[in-house]
Amino acid sequence: MSLYLLCSVKENKVRAIQVGIMKPLVELMAGLEFSMVDKAAFVLSILVSIPDAKTALVDEGSIPVLVEIVEVGTQRQKEIATVVLLQICEDNLVYRTMVSHEGAIPPLVALSQSGMTHAKQKEKVRKPLQTLYRFPYVSLFFS
Repeated sequence: MSLYLLCSVKENKVRAIQVGIMKPLVELMAGLEFSMVDKAAFVLSILVSIPDAKTALVDEGSIPVLVEIVEVGTQRQKEIATVVLLQICEDNLVYRTMVSHEGAIPPLVALSQSGMTHAKQKEKVRKPLQTLYRFPYVSLFFS
């Protein structure tokens, strides 16, 4: 929680990214069997609002980890990973391509069609799909 509070301040976000916080956060998220996935993903979700964070996050190999979380994580983990994937993909065709090639579309579609009852939750999943759908080859995943 204290890391989250520290990273809530913009200057601290920048410092955290500069000192390499992304790598340990991605490693914590990759250990799905540990209880730190939620906490690491939550911190990541506030850091990724900084443009340099997106680059650092992708450089640390987060896309496969985030896609795996969307596939097999808890409902909360899936939602956080979906939000992070959306932020990574916004306004960046290269990152959209990477997320698409990593296989994010089928688990996001499955998540959007699952038993979610709240409109707000469904919208969290639809936005990344709409963002990814702007990528011209996404239709290949649906055929």
